[in-house]
Amino acid sequence: MLKKSLIVLGLLIIIILAFLIVFIPSAILSSTTPKITTVVQEVMKPSYDYLKSTSVYIIGCSGEIDISEKLTYNLDNGGMCWSGTGVIVKMDDNETYVLTNNHVAGKGKDDVILFVENEDRKFRAEVIEYHSKVDIAVIKVDDILTHKAAIKGISSVEIQDSIFIVGNPLGDKMTYTEGVVANFVGINMLIQAPCIYGSSGSGVFNQYGELVGVVYALEIYPGFLNIPEARITHTLVVDSSYVKAFLQELELYNE
Repeated sequence: MLKKSLIVLGLLIIIILAFLIVFIPSAILSSTTPKITTVVQEVMKPSYDYLKSTSVYIIGCSGEIDISEKLTYNLDNGGMCWSGTGVIVKMDDNETYVLTNNHVAGKGKDDVILFVENEDRKFRAEVIEYHSKVDIAVIKVDDILTHKAAIKGISSVEIQDSIFIVGNPLGDKMTYTEGVVANFVGINMLIQAPCIYGSSGSGVFNQYGELVGVVYALEIYPGFLNIPEARITHTLVVDSSYVKAFLQELELYNE
């Protein structure tokens, strides 16, 4: 009888020791290891219709060349035509003010003629002001563009914030794209979003439909044989701080 009792006691001790060996370390580990929590949030987006309503297609020609239906994307001293994008910053009863790039507005070129296209009509535009330090300019159309609207406001963004664009890459009108803010380098905002020639001057918007910058270039680095190549994953943007100050100076924007 005593022998059986000792066997049962021994089994109980073995079971208790096994429990301590298996469960106690895992409990200690789980209490000391930081938990990784994944939070999935649905990003609010401005509607395509709103972004499209603020965006315009700009055509420019230089060197005494009239508007051409066959557009190119580089200027030379001989003159040619090009296209780009602009974003409407103010509309009143008889005028529409458009923010774009200096190079889209033809800065430094001779005999520049500018047009803003809307619903298959081309409206003559004039330059109001070029920015002296960054690549933005304001042009004006002496008319109201139907089914168009001015921006809701101007704001700022941070790295990893979502951004949204409607532009005219390579003349493909009112093309939508989206991406994220990648970095701020010097005076530039870098965004990870596909933009190419013709997208210059496009408004960059946050999730609330507020303007946070203006596309102006692709990031360039030396490639094979030092020939410049574009990092098409990163686009350079004029930050909203320059945009706001510029428009306030021209009395085209009030907070």
